Amino acid sequence: MMKRLEQNLASGGNIGLLVFLLWGSLVLVGLFLSVHSRDIIEPQQELQGRWSNVIHLWENEGYFAQGGLWFSKSLIEDPAQTMISPYTMGFLQGAHLLERFKIWLDGSFSLSLLAIHNQLIPMFSSALLGFLAMRLTLPLGIRPVHAYVLGLSSQTMYQTFPSNLWFFWEIYPTTMFIFFMALFLVCEVSKDELKSENKSFPLMRSFSIFCMVFVEWVGALGFLSAYCLVSRLPSLGNKIIKMEMAKIALPVFLAFIVMAGQLLWVKVSYPDAQLIGEGVGSQIGLDKSFLQDKELTRVLKKRYDSLLPDWNVLFATGFLATFVVMAMIWREKKNFSHFIILATGIGFYSLFLLFNPKSFILPEAYGVYLAFTLILALFALLPGWLETFNNNSGIFVLTFFVLSFCWSCIQLRNYSLYYPL
Repeated sequence: MMKRLEQNLASGGNIGLLVFLLWGSLVLVGLFLSVHSRDIIEPQQELQGRWSNVIHLWENEGYFAQGGLWFSKSLIEDPAQTMISPYTMGFLQGAHLLERFKIWLDGSFSLSLLAIHNQLIPMFSSALLGFLAMRLTLPLGIRPVHAYVLGLSSQTMYQTFPSNLWFFWEIYPTTMFIFFMALFLVCEVSKDELKSENKSFPLMRSFSIFCMVFVEWVGALGFLSAYCLVSRLPSLGNKIIKMEMAKIALPVFLAFIVMAGQLLWVKVSYPDAQLIGEGVGSQIGLDKSFLQDKELTRVLKKRYDSLLPDWNVLFATGFLATFVVMAMIWREKKNFSHFIILATGIGFYSLFLLFNPKSFILPEAYGVYLAFTLILALFALLPGWLETFNNNSGIFVLTFFVLSFCWSCIQLRNYSLYYPL
């Protein structure tokens, strides 16, 4: 039985994913028993009142009456108001459904449930990152247990990343986007590495693309553009990750159809309502909501304090690890999937900075985009590659595992200093 379990773990299949989900759940429980063990009612009302207001509007006035969009008050009462954000609010649908169930159950809205939801999403994203790291390092020929340790190191680092901890207070489109991006990458790697003929991979991949666009279309277009460009470099002819443009275009097109349907529904129902296309800079964030976010930073003050005191260290070491791994891939002419994922991550973040100026004033919300790639490179791919030049002694795996544990403790300490219990 133990031998069969070891074989299942070595294959990196469903049991492997279960390992990372279990570890993520344990870390999540630890967070709520430590840095998140707090009375959230008063501070959460200040920080997250806007999302609870949106959900209340959807509940009281009807989701379709508001078009599933973000308005400050009922369109029935004020049909000439302006939509606050250019986003479809797709990132809020999970919280919306949970709160609807809670209201149906006992008639009350729960800020605590909202906070739990806000930490569940980074937990799932971290588990997928850990699983992805394990799947990417296994083909290097290292021992399966070492691949799992590197995956757990990356997962723990990302789950305790200060921005992900900060999402306890308020969820953003970035939170959900990272989850679907990680799901997409897992599907891309797993369908080839596992040599599976299961039709669930193409379906999950299309679903993840649709959801990426629906929750954060600016980031999604940047990511998919970078992915397609990098994966089609002539020098990567033997690449693992492949996808025809049509298979990307269809879910993207469907997502924009749904988004356009939301806007059209509101415009037909309330002709005087001001929507996304009627502001010159609304598409990329240079509208009133940009100024509102900036004003919000003054009110909260925390956002002008550095929530990421060790970000410069992670930024520098992560970039160094990324370029070292890419150089080793280029030299050895193998495992091009590593190159594609890292190059896509760096290119995508650059495109996002170019097309979304809000990322400059809300680094705690958008830093997770780059952190995902840097953590994968630094705590999984780099030690995995170094092990191949060291006869799989395990010394680099142990070193980076200890480093990830210590770094995670520092991240928890930094977060607790900015948000004391």
